Amino acid sequence: MIEWIWTACSITGAILNAKMFRIGFIIWIVANTGWVFTNLVWGLYAQIPIWVVFNIICIYGWFAWRDKEGVRSLKQWMKEIRWKITLRRQ
Repeated sequence: MIEWIWTACSITGAILNAKMFRIGFIIWIVANTGWVFTNLVWGLYAQIPIWVVFNIICIYGWFAWRDKEGVRSLKQWMKEIRWKITLRRQ
């Protein structure tokens, strides 16, 4: 069951990054760390280095996107959603 949680987090992180939300990197870090521990418990040691490398890439991305043009914050997204919901109600 836990593998489905990590899978959902991985997909969510990818979607958020594709939509230029920096928070996607944090979600990916959570998922990648989960995969590290899951593979450790399952004894799939050859899988662990790739998830560690993915975490390093996510950490780099988090800092690289700090001042990147076009990156949206979660707060901006919430404002957009509220505005769209308000328009639909009218």
